[in-house]
Amino acid sequence: MADYNQQGGTRLSPIMALRLAAPQTWIASLIPAALGAVLAFRAVGGFDVSMLLCLVCICLLMQSAVNTFNDYSDFVKGTDTL
Repeated sequence: MADYNQQGGTRLSPIMALRLAAPQTWIASLIPAALGAVLAFRAVGGFDVSMLLCLVCICLLMQSAVNTFNDYSDFVKGTDTL
């Protein structure tokens, strides 16, 4: 199987996908989720751990999607070549 697609680009490897998701920015979505958990705990004396895990996963996926769309938009505009 070739490493190039029909347009001449390389395939997206797991390492490239992780870099595209920009994990260094994930803290921007984890802090609000953690703050929400703390406030929920203070308001009602507890919180649902499975709901918190779902919230964290959704926040990370949304942050990763925004990072990916931003990089793609920069690439299309020509402001980012990598």
